Amino acid sequence: MAENFIEDLMYEYYKMQGYFVMQNYWFDFNSIRKRSQRGKSQEYTAKIWSNIDILSINETELNIVQVKAIINDKKSAEDITEYFDRVKEYLEKAIALDNKSSINWWKKEKKINFIVIYEYYSSPSYIEILKKKEIIVIDFKEKYKNIKEYINNKVGSKEEKSIVRFMHFLKQNES
Repeated sequence: MAENFIEDLMYEYYKMQGYFVMQNYWFDFNSIRKRSQRGKSQEYTAKIWSNIDILSINETELNIVQVKAIINDKKSAEDITEYFDRVKEYLEKAIALDNKSSINWWKKEKKINFIVIYEYYSSPSYIEILKKKEIIVIDFKEKYKNIKEYINNKVGSKEEKSIVRFMHFLKQNES
């Protein structure tokens, strides 16, 4: 999977705020598929995999974060809402990928936030589709300001992600 600098920065953003953070957490779900075989239409169930870009948990919140470059059409907005519906189903099952361990503790007594963070200008009409589904929509520029403030106020670097260490390097070597 290709590296995504926004995912890496958001991973560090939540970590610096004291969240337990996972990146690219994979989960499976069943999907009904259609095919035509020998002239007959058939439906079958297939196991499909998806991932949670950023999953962050603290004492009061569970954040499920999807990172997108742009939300530039109605289909993109609908795909995002469908994605969060699948995540909700997975959380309702509350069973880890081994099919026996409970992950119910992730959500127990916590507010669950479904968040999409986008990088480039996205049409307000498509963003509104997400907001109507109670999905929190954030322009990455908002979070980037927080990350830059963190970098500017911190002495030294011990972050896991190289992009944040690189930001420290840039700050230290500004002329």
